[in-house]
Amino acid sequence: MKKVSFLVSDETYLHLMQNGGRRTAGRVWLKCDGGTQPVFTFERYSHRQPVKVDQLLLSSEHGWLKKSAQRYRMRLSVPHHLGEQQAARIMERESQHFANFLSDLEQFLNNV
Repeated sequence: MKKVSFLVSDETYLHLMQNGGRRTAGRVWLKCDGGTQPVFTFERYSHRQPVKVDQLLLSSEHGWLKKSAQRYRMRLSVPHHLGEQQAARIMERESQHFANFLSDLEQFLNNV
């Protein structure tokens, strides 16, 4: 019977020990280096970190204002049946409301 070596990285070994030696997703391949005997190599899959969710700052009847790591995002949605002029007024009012909220928030944070 031949002796087979199994090569595992430190990170994968720690993950295996934390899971009690159970299942770990990854890939296995046979690595052959010229004169030495073949070694089975295991590499754990590196999954992406979860994406951070935007923070909801203000919600209104027709939209919302959110804060992400780099931007403020605003969404407005107005039904068609209101007509174009009324929709434009609503959108202008809502965007002004969001702008006022941001300026009030900035003043509050500067005074704290």
